[in-house]
Amino acid sequence: MEDRTIILTGIVDEAWTSPGSVLDLFLESFRLGQGTEMLLNHLLVVTIGNKAYQQCHSLHPHCLELTPIGSINNLLLDVLKLGYSFLFTVVDVMWFRTLVFEINPLHEITIPCNLLSRGSESERNRPGRGLFYVKSTERAVELFKYWKFLRTLYDTFHVESLCENLREHQEYTKMIGVEIDYLNASYFGGFCSGESKDMNMVFTMQANCCKGVENKVYDLRLVLDGWRNFTAQPSNFRSGVGMVPSWRAPTKCIA
Repeated sequence: MEDRTIILTGIVDEAWTSPGSVLDLFLESFRLGQGTEMLLNHLLVVTIGNKAYQQCHSLHPHCLELTPIGSINNLLLDVLKLGYSFLFTVVDVMWFRTLVFEINPLHEITIPCNLLSRGSESERNRPGRGLFYVKSTERAVELFKYWKFLRTLYDTFHVESLCENLREHQEYTKMIGVEIDYLNASYFGGFCSGESKDMNMVFTMQANCCKGVENKVYDLRLVLDGWRNFTAQPSNFRSGVGMVPSWRAPTKCIA
């Protein structure tokens, strides 16, 4: 983008890039969302394996095949070093409203996150929402270098768990002066949480707490169908008093 921001996905393999699978639905959500279709021009999908890369290219012009010895953590650090900021998203997140205008350019990290105390979150209320923004600054580079060091020693940092890692290492982030903007997580849905059900408010919906690609695809289709039906209604119906249009999913991901 004009401010040198790109959108990067987590690593997707052959199962997620095959026709009709998760990547198909991910891209479709951008086309259906409000103000999101233009973001596809700035989206880079990260794949592993040549077949996944080829399948990705049949769906989207901007794909990257990660080498077998590469990692998404190292890739994100390299992106920051090159002077590019990024919006990271896992591919099972459906985008329905753009995050671009929610980002505070004065902060290094913008993330929808509920920083609960250790041990207080349950399996159905995980704090992560599958996406976050990082601005390319020297402080952000130092933070990701630190996490790379920790991962080398202890395997303790994974980008999908950035919210938890920010909580675990608050002292270090404060020491190096990293500015963090925590977005209201209730606007960013997930199958794990009981919140973020109102289609009038939600920005994204993630198929977390879900085992098996087939189950994930089934429920994500329900999410997209629900969004289509919602946006096809007149605006006065969508915002009717006492009406809270909500999702039918999950059905197979969580019993």
